[in-house]
Amino acid sequence: MDISKYPLEKLLHYVAGIIPGLTALLVMEVAAPSTFGRLFALGFLGYRTKLSAVLLAAFVVGNTLTVFFGIILGVILAVVGAAIEAVRARPAYQARHAGDPAPWRDPRWRALVKNRLDTPAPDDTMLEPRAAFDFRRKLQEILPEQARSVSLKEMDEQRCKAEINDLRWSEWYHHYHDLIIQKENLTFDSYVRKGLTFNMETTALYVLVSAAFVPAMRHWWYVLPACGWVLFLVLETLGNWNQYANKWSTLSAQIKYLSEVDSGEAIGTHETRNGS
Repeated sequence: MDISKYPLEKLLHYVAGIIPGLTALLVMEVAAPSTFGRLFALGFLGYRTKLSAVLLAAFVVGNTLTVFFGIILGVILAVVGAAIEAVRARPAYQARHAGDPAPWRDPRWRALVKNRLDTPAPDDTMLEPRAAFDFRRKLQEILPEQARSVSLKEMDEQRCKAEINDLRWSEWYHHYHDLIIQKENLTFDSYVRKGLTFNMETTALYVLVSAAFVPAMRHWWYVLPACGWVLFLVLETLGNWNQYANKWSTLSAQIKYLSEVDSGEAIGTHETRNGS
């Protein structure tokens, strides 16, 4: 059963928003005692109505906090990602397809992708390391001028074709790299874990921010658990970023996925990629 077809994960995420919402109401009560005491003192409201009002307020406030926190975290990750890409785009940076080892040069992976694609696959050429290519090019100096010119032209043309093919293979690898990561995030346990942990992390950040303004919140039983969840957030973010940035992290998973598709164990049509 494909759990991604059901809104269970969204429901869990929103329901878990009660956690930071109740925490926000608790901070309000600590900062201004008897806030809820006046609410429950209202005689014309029944007990269930009062409880429902508190839960509804917690639901609205909690989901507002998670959305706000999600936007801030997304902006931070976007800025950091753009900065890293800008550094890599400098002239001194040598792209992975320019000669150093790359996962999209794995022979088994290429063979599986060839069987998977509906469109013609790139030529199965291997890009020669730049140092070796420059050395072979320098050896052409011993040839006569006319023969040297012809030989250098042929070498440059072959190098250009090899780089284009290598770049096309890298684009397909990035496509399946993103697909595998997204596929892993569609499992039921991933939905449950993210729905709960994200709200707990939001709660922890709210507690730490509140402790800076509400003296009554400056106790170890508030601050210590909050610091633990913030540390978990940092480690989780670094782990997710490393998985995405390290292209080798999904090579085995891609081979397994493509093997299952080719053997008929996985159901689905051939993926298409924009621009391919």
